[in-house]
Amino acid sequence: MLTVSAWSDTDQDIPLIYGGVITDGFAIQGAITGELEYPLLGALALLDLPFSAIADTILLPVTISIYYFRPEPYPELDSQ
Repeated sequence: MLTVSAWSDTDQDIPLIYGGVITDGFAIQGAITGELEYPLLGALALLDLPFSAIADTILLPVTISIYYFRPEPYPELDSQ
């Protein structure tokens, strides 16, 4: 499942909200456009997508609390 692996996708090792679904989406998009080196990963991401959505939803309270209650804000939040 990409949900847990997406928790360390940022520079600060902070989980992304619905990071597993986002990672699956990038893999699927890469397989469709041909940008992905291994297109089979796109098919596996498509199979993983419902499981990532469930896991991301279950972990949402934890992810939100880590995302918003950390000492330093995310860089993209600074520009708002």
